[in-house]
Amino acid sequence: MLVTITKVTKNFGFGNVFEDISFVVNSGDRIALVGKNGCGKSTLLKCIIGRESFVGTISVGRGIKLGYLEQTAPDRDDGRMVIDILKEPFESLYKRLHDLQEMEQKMCSCSPDKLEKMVDKYSELQEKFIADGGYEIDNEINYVVGGLKIDSRLLDREYNTLSGGEKTLVHFARILLDAPDLLLLDEPTNHLDIERIEWLESYIKRFKGGIVVVSHDRYFLDKVSTSVVDVEDNGEIYKGNYSNFVREKEKKQLKEFEQFKNEQKKLEELKKAVKRLREWGEQADNPTMFRRAKAIQKRIDEMEKVAVERPKPRKAIPIKFTNSERSGKRVVVINNLDLILGEKILFDGANLEIFQGEKIALIGANGMGKTSLIKCIMGDTCEYDGQIKVGESVRIGYLSQLLVFENAKETILEYVNRITGLNNENARRILARFEFFKDDIEKSVGTLSGGEKIRLKIACLLQNDVNTLVFDEPTNHIDIFTREILEEAMRAFKGTILFVSHDRYFINNIASHIVEINEGKLQKYEGNYDSYKHKDDVEIVEEKKEAKIKPTKVRKGGKW
Repeated sequence: MLVTITKVTKNFGFGNVFEDISFVVNSGDRIALVGKNGCGKSTLLKCIIGRESFVGTISVGRGIKLGYLEQTAPDRDDGRMVIDILKEPFESLYKRLHDLQEMEQKMCSCSPDKLEKMVDKYSELQEKFIADGGYEIDNEINYVVGGLKIDSRLLDREYNTLSGGEKTLVHFARILLDAPDLLLLDEPTNHLDIERIEWLESYIKRFKGGIVVVSHDRYFLDKVSTSVVDVEDNGEIYKGNYSNFVREKEKKQLKEFEQFKNEQKKLEELKKAVKRLREWGEQADNPTMFRRAKAIQKRIDEMEKVAVERPKPRKAIPIKFTNSERSGKRVVVINNLDLILGEKILFDGANLEIFQGEKIALIGANGMGKTSLIKCIMGDTCEYDGQIKVGESVRIGYLSQLLVFENAKETILEYVNRITGLNNENARRILARFEFFKDDIEKSVGTLSGGEKIRLKIACLLQNDVNTLVFDEPTNHIDIFTREILEEAMRAFKGTILFVSHDRYFINNIASHIVEINEGKLQKYEGNYDSYKHKDDVEIVEEKKEAKIKPTKVRKGGKW
């Protein structure tokens, strides 16, 4: 037993966030915490680690080492090199290695009568050093560093100079190298590309300790989880992975609804019986009828106390993209694209054609140019050589990766008025559909959470007539329920979609084609992500290749 959570309740002063959560974590367990945003998943992890107060009991086994990954790296001042931070978990082993090396030097120059004793002592220390994995340090570091793709340039940088995403990556590597008994992971895939996520899945398979994970990545949860705790539903526990949880929860909800209907039917019959008995009692002036009616009413009251509540279906956010008139056959054509960012060549003679109705997922490792390509297509400040043509009848609805607002002090209502041109009454009606009510609409856009920002952006986007959607990481910061609604809307959309996502479940549900960025080229495959994973067996969709003649430099896209 690593950790036992017993009847844990958390209240921030405005009602319980979660209530009476109980489960046990043993070595080898991979437990997923699921539920809508705001139900307390991250808070529960903080309770386990001791960063939040709570009511109930959390017992951590004696000597159990916990490793906790936050959604973002902790804000700290650290002037050390990254490689020194990653070596920190092995400080005692490095010290013992230094002692062994010193003994080797002394044995080379000591007298024969002392040598035998020194050799015995050295052998004893060396055997313990080997047993503790002393000679495996470099292998362990290389395994984690290689898996998370922390290259030599990053290793030799000072921690304080790193970006937020790089700090989170280093922090994650440091936690894994510390070899905890229990890993508490809060959205571990947020800052990882698909290759890193797949490495993490393989790491978890070989990890001997226990894991409690919060994630909106359903594909990841399907791969790693052995049980699911539904935080939103008082910690109901389901054995199996995420897909099994979805099936079993649906069965449970259907069963509860049937039970609710049967109970209500029985209660209705008993209430009718009470009414009849009282009417008969009045007509016949018979006290016995009233006593029987009173007894049945008491039974009704007792049944209502323990009756199943009417299941409450979640209110769906009404995401439905409306099509304008159909675009031409060719939506985007890229010919001989060359793009250099700093000292890095992102694209070298890349070619691609996107046709009407295709739903294309753009994939590739972090830093390979996915966002840069999107910006070039959208005509942002990206400069390149080659040609990017967008069809004249193409009307794009664009959602960028960075959800920025020109005026952070602008209220939600003011922002919608300005972007859509709607009056206050219509703007309020639309905002209410996206769960922005009363006081919410007076919030400054700069104070919104990631999920609120994307809801607001989509609410405005839906007011436009578009036939093409270009989304850069649309699933960032939204919970599984909202992702599923967005998926449904994108599948129903009759136009063309180009999107970037690291969510393989999301890609599988939407993509008709995959475009991979690799070594400066764009390669197109038919099918979804699972088909792409077997791409050696999939026929490559041939793109029109032209002789590479340097065309006139084109900036900010083009039309035909």
